[in-house]
Amino acid sequence: MKSLTNLELLSNIRALAQEERRIGVELLHHIREIDARKLYGEKHSSLHEFLVQELKYSDGAAHRRIQAMRLLRDLPETEAKLSSGEITLSTASQLQNFFRAEKKLGTTYASAAKRELLSKIEGKSTRQTEGLLAAISLQAVPRERERTLNESESSITFVAGSELREKLMRLRGLVAHKNPCPSYAELFEMLADIALQKLDPSKSEPLTAGKQLAQPTEPTLAYAKRAPHLLRAPSPQSTHGTCKFQPIQPSRYIPTALKRLTWSRAQGRCEFLDSNGRRCTSSYALEIDHKIPVGRGGIASEANLQLLCRSHNAHKNLGDYGFVWRRPGDLRVAREGTGKI
Repeated sequence: MKSLTNLELLSNIRALAQEERRIGVELLHHIREIDARKLYGEKHSSLHEFLVQELKYSDGAAHRRIQAMRLLRDLPETEAKLSSGEITLSTASQLQNFFRAEKKLGTTYASAAKRELLSKIEGKSTRQTEGLLAAISLQAVPRERERTLNESESSITFVAGSELREKLMRLRGLVAHKNPCPSYAELFEMLADIALQKLDPSKSEPLTAGKQLAQPTEPTLAYAKRAPHLLRAPSPQSTHGTCKFQPIQPSRYIPTALKRLTWSRAQGRCEFLDSNGRRCTSSYALEIDHKIPVGRGGIASEANLQLLCRSHNAHKNLGDYGFVWRRPGDLRVAREGTGKI
């Protein structure tokens, strides 16, 4: 490097910056295709987790690339502006976050309005972009921030409305006999404990050895007599002499006690194992899944139920029914070799 002249050094770094932007856009296209094919589901519970664990991006870097990819998907004009440096990954991510927040608040932007805002953030820094978007809709600008302080502590800040503050003050008064002046962190920890006790299925009425599961429904009992292992798919039609009957399909109903048993066994996290035997660690949007689907004869039994995150449940269903989704909104496409739709 020291042998380069000043002009050569400046010329090289400009060329490298341009190449970096080109590669960045190409990366967004790859992320978009991986998202469309849901390839991350083979090992990871989300696209974000794939970028962090597989590609070694930080949480913030992964989020910015995913949001920029979605803006590029919705507004193809974004590609040229990213390639030229007129906008950055950070400002593109800010704009996409703004559109998502506005949609959540009930405001939807047409393509022309989105393109207008895209042109307005050209050449602006992240702070300038935040100010521009806040002037349009203060509620849609991020009002929460989380920052890691050390291995065991994080700083979480958010804007609290007057109603929430009043509720916290009332709660502080109710617990004053135990803790005269609880901090906000102590109040929120208390609220989290109460909410988890009520909402977490594994926390509700733990099963004991003597406690019996709720009785299965009549259709399930009738089916179980013909399938003692509870996992055998029924034949389309059975005959007995000259009499024909249609097998009773198993019910989708899962008794509450069996749901709790499944959650407790899984310890409140996804049970999906990838090809290397690595278990998913996600606890987000967990769903109880039939290992053998109801549509193929599986029923609600301890052996046939598992806990999966939403992403891995959807990934498993693709294999269960022999089709893949090529693009959001596209029709089902038969998996190669099956000839099924």
